[in-house]
Order: sequence, then C-alpha cells, then structure tokens
Amino acid sequence: PPSLAGRVLIVLSVVGSDAELLCGALEPSEHFAAYELHLLAYETLEERGRLASLPADAASDPLCAALAELHGTSLTDARNFLLELGPSCPTWYVYATLFELVRPRVLVDVTPSNAAHINFARRAQQMFEQPCFLRLVRHPMRFIESAGGLLQGEGARAPPARTPSQLEGAWLHSNAILQEYVSEAPPAVVATVHYEEFQADRLYKQLHRRFGTAWGLQAVPAAEVELFEAAGYRPQCIVGTTGDLIVFDTNIEAL
Repeated sequence: PPSLAGRVLIVLSVVGSDAELLCGALEPSEHFAAYELHLLAYETLEERGRLASLPADAASDPLCAALAELHGTSLTDARNFLLELGPSCPTWYVYATLFELVRPRVLVDVTPSNAAHINFARRAQQMFEQPCFLRLVRHPMRFIESAGGLLQGEGARAPPARTPSQLEGAWLHSNAILQEYVSEAPPAVVATVHYEEFQADRLYKQLHRRFGTAWGLQAVPAAEVELFEAAGYRPQCIVGTTGDLIVFDTNIEAL
C-alpha cells in the first residue's frame, strides 16, 4: 500500500479489554476522531466482508456508522458509498478517505482485532507515514472479570474462550504479541496506558507530548503561549485546548 500522510493512532489491546473506554474518553475531543473500523487486518473490502465476521446490515457495521457520522448521512447512504467503492477497493483507500473526513483531527482506530496478529501492526508501519500506537494494558484478573467468560471470534481474533483458564491463555497470547511488537517498534511511536490507572485528562497530555511532533500538534502550557506566539505562530494556529495546555497546529503557516 502507499504511505499515507494522515494523522493516525492505532490502539493495540487484548480483545475484551474495554478499549471502548478510550473511544468514549476521546469522543468529546476536538483533536481526535475515534472509531472501530475493522480495516487494518484486510487488504480489500471483499476480504474484510469475507473474514471480519461482521453483520451484513449497515446498522451493525461500525465502519458504516463512522462514515455516516463523518459524512453527515444515513447508514444506508454510508453502506451505498462502500458498495460503490467495490469489493476490490483496497482498505488503504478507505483510510485515505477517512483522513480527509476527520482532518485536522487525529484518526484513532480502536478496532479490537488490531492486536490479533503482529503483522497487523507491522502493516500499519508500511501503510502510514507516521503511525503512532497506543497499547492498552489491563490486569489479567480484571480482564477475566470484564470478559465475563466469553470472547467472540472475529476473523483473526482468538477463538471463543469461556473458562477463566481459557481467558487467561487468550490474555497471555495477545499480550505476548503486543510485547513483541513494542520491543521492535521505535519507542517514540508507542505509548502505554494502564486501564486501571486511566484518566482522560492525563491521556490527552500523554498523547500530545508523546506524538505531538509526529502529528504537527504542539501542546504548550497556557502560561507559555505568549512565548510560542513570539516565535511566529499566530492565534490562527491554535486548534484547541487540552486541560491547561494550548494546542498549536504546526502544519499551519506560522507567519
């Protein structure tokens, strides 16, 4: 696939780790657009439809929901948009479309199966110019309690696991994949969040401070804004706030 230039954050977590927590925390943000997409693991829309084990109706496909929201259209229109692209449409093209729709926000892919195989994260390194990754870590006991004895299979996901021992095995397998990828990825492109210590405000700051350079977003303490503006950045460069930080888009012409 081509190397896409959009701002992207790939969430890597064990299936059943409640990655939706991140989606809910980022949802009200003016800097992030978080969706479950089920794209990264597949080459084409045909392969996605055949292997992702998603319901055929538009109302149950999270990608349709994302497109409907971003286009401001109905789920049926979103489904028709995908049908017009055709089954041979590469998934990278859908990502490119999403980048245009969410710009200038960061596209956050919270699909649970992103961490099902190490090659999915490696594929992101090939597909995007500057992919960033957020690893969500959850304590195994809390994971087992949350999963409630059931993991639903989806494509390359782990098979259904119903007993505590099976859930523990699924947790160990998936976290081994995550650890292997984190050990080979450049440290600058990976951040780790512990579910039990999660705080939305802290997450915003962590993301901006870790990935701000890659995204062209610089978070500056409010007290230092005048110094930053003195360096040539106009108020038009300000794209929002994150707690006590002012966020500048450094891709906007400064002078």
